[in-house]
Amino acid sequence: MEVAREYVDYILQPFENLSVKEREILMNTLFIYAINGGNLSKTSKECFLHRNTLIYRISKLREILKNNLNNPEDS
Repeated sequence: MEVAREYVDYILQPFENLSVKEREILMNTLFIYAINGGNLSKTSKECFLHRNTLIYRISKLREILKNNLNNPEDS
């Protein structure tokens, strides 16, 4: 269990530099995006976001996490 916790902390470490509000927004967006299998249309509807806003957030998440998010191995 400790190894899993250390891995999660390592992956989410870049979020520590964000404000609490921005972190919450991006983490929620990432969670819903993952639940929807990376489907932008479903995610934008569930988040009540314009598609371009969601694309901006996904781009920001890619930058923060240094992760493509479209690659299943990385995701």
